[in-house]
Amino acid sequence: LQEEGYVSRAEYYTQEDDDWDLLKVNSTGADFTDESLEHFADRKVRQMMEILPTLIKHKKVLFFCSSIRQATMVSNALSSAKITCPLITANTPKKERAQIVEDYKSGKIRFLANVSTLLAGFDVPDIDAIVMMRPTLSIRVLYQSLGRGLRLDPNDPNKVLSVYDLAGVTLRFGRVETLKIGYE
Repeated sequence: LQEEGYVSRAEYYTQEDDDWDLLKVNSTGADFTDESLEHFADRKVRQMMEILPTLIKHKKVLFFCSSIRQATMVSNALSSAKITCPLITANTPKKERAQIVEDYKSGKIRFLANVSTLLAGFDVPDIDAIVMMRPTLSIRVLYQSLGRGLRLDPNDPNKVLSVYDLAGVTLRFGRVETLKIGYE
């Protein structure tokens, strides 16, 4: 898809996470339990703050968090560094969500955290950094998350998406450019 010019080029910065063994699969078998995801929250926020000097160089950064608690921790940690980073969850009132999205699209805010809400129907072509802070067993969740930043930017044909995979998900599923559709 990248070679054909349908999506932006991506660069990956991945960290292996040996805590995956501690995660418990939920009752559907499709992903991890919320409780076991909480295990990741604190450490991932510390790792995010370690790469903050790199993140602030980006136009727009979108965080995919494993829980409301983790998204709140991201927002608070960035606030302590004088960076505005609102969060959107399923509980965010519709009007407030619309304002946050508009502020993000317009560039009024450059950092945005979310918990499983901006996987589809969220089109902001100038996102140039995705921070994956949640482990997942779902290839759909991974590729929908990355897809938010892989959109072509009509104002920057040379855009390169930086993927900061703090959860090690791309090590398990592979990178977008390795995805194969169809049968061989």
